[in-house]
Amino acid sequence: MLLVRTALANKLTWGEIQQWIGRLSAEGVEAAKRVVKLDLGSNSFSVRLANPYEQESEPLNVEINLDMSADQNAKRYFTDRKSAAVKQVD
Repeated sequence: MLLVRTALANKLTWGEIQQWIGRLSAEGVEAAKRVVKLDLGSNSFSVRLANPYEQESEPLNVEINLDMSADQNAKRYFTDRKSAAVKQVD
């Protein structure tokens, strides 16, 4: 989240941000390697995250909304996951 917010604060375009993150990823910056999608239309980006509690599980792409704080994004993610799990049980 900090990478993208820093780039936007420096007035980079989404295209420039994508190139910059690509360069950082190639240089081995772990946070940059996890960015999988930038979405100007919804002011968001997606990152690939592993579940630290389930080593065997597949990493998930998680959408981060730049209009929300980290806490708000986490709450939205877990609320959505909980709703999906309840629907799956029904």
